Amino acid sequence: MATLKRYNIKKLLANPDLRRRLIVESTRVTQAREDIEIPRDQVENSYYVVTEAEQAAFFGLAALRTQVGDADGRHQEFVRALGDRGSVARSNVALLDFANIDGAPLAYDRLGLIGALFREFPKLDPALATAAQGLATGNDPRFVRCWWETPVEKAAPTPRWRPFAKGGSYSRFYSDVYLSVLWTSEAIASMEGTGRVQNTDFYFRPGLTWPRRTQRGFSLRRLPTGCIFADKGPAIFSKTLAIFAVALLSSPA
Repeated sequence: MATLKRYNIKKLLANPDLRRRLIVESTRVTQAREDIEIPRDQVENSYYVVTEAEQAAFFGLAALRTQVGDADGRHQEFVRALGDRGSVARSNVALLDFANIDGAPLAYDRLGLIGALFREFPKLDPALATAAQGLATGNDPRFVRCWWETPVEKAAPTPRWRPFAKGGSYSRFYSDVYLSVLWTSEAIASMEGTGRVQNTDFYFRPGLTWPRRTQRGFSLRRLPTGCIFADKGPAIFSKTLAIFAVALLSSPA
């Protein structure tokens, strides 16, 4: 007995080339039923107008530069690429793709590869997790200490000194939280006047954090329960993606 195979239609249609072919062919078949014959190139053109809206063309001519003089082929390739959409020197990018990515980066030669992913899949925040910046004391010498510098406190519901994840050096997966911050009503009031006490609803919750700046690049690590995180050590909070995210975002590729 033959078994039925399930196909994820949404995933299949995420392939832009397959989606284009399906829409182009269905348009030609629909018009043919009305005895209207439309050339394929016209249907292809209408597809790009409807689905991609306005496009921008970028020309990467640096690779075609040779020696100064008649051997320099940049001007010749530019003229040829004006009428050839398939030219290796030309990148056609939908303007909507720039708007899909925060900050609209002008990485035109890579945007065509990832623009569809930003259209297809939801943003990490708020669909899957919440990313937030934390405490900026405004006066670290006054409020921040290494954990061994703080006085020994008896067990209390609200300790005065709390673990403080403030970025630090490059370290993937795990890093000690070796700082403490003074967390009393008087200290909080003072920090609100000189610094930024923000996103306090996420304080003391488990999550993931990373140093905002390092010489070696991005490094995500575990944020333990009971910590306050800093503006220089932002954090991500998710109940389901923590292990997956730290593995994926710490991978070299």
